[in-house]
Amino acid sequence: MSRFKDDREEKLVIQEDGIIQFNFQNCATSRLFYNCKGLTGTVILSDKCEHVGFEAFRGTNIEKIVIPASVKTIDYDAFADCPCLQEIIFIKGRDSDNLLSIGQGAFYNSGTDIKV
Repeated sequence: MSRFKDDREEKLVIQEDGIIQFNFQNCATSRLFYNCKGLTGTVILSDKCEHVGFEAFRGTNIEKIVIPASVKTIDYDAFADCPCLQEIIFIKGRDSDNLLSIGQGAFYNSGTDIKV
């Protein structure tokens, strides 16, 4: 049974091990899972995702996020107020200009001590 009851279901796959894979074409839109406390565990963004919108995952209970090399921008407050977030993995690509910008407060008040 899915944790969500709207069109977001079509964009994600919950694997048996609890890992959630998002199948977005170009971006994780702004406020996509804003304050969705039911979003927990590991989140892996699609390698087609190029942009994480503002407050896309703000206020969720995710514990780990895997950000592929295809992501060019992460908007402000994208992962803010995620107290369970302990691990952030950026996948390195072949190009030196993979991640171009991380917005102010992108990881503000999260469980990890990241400095950019």
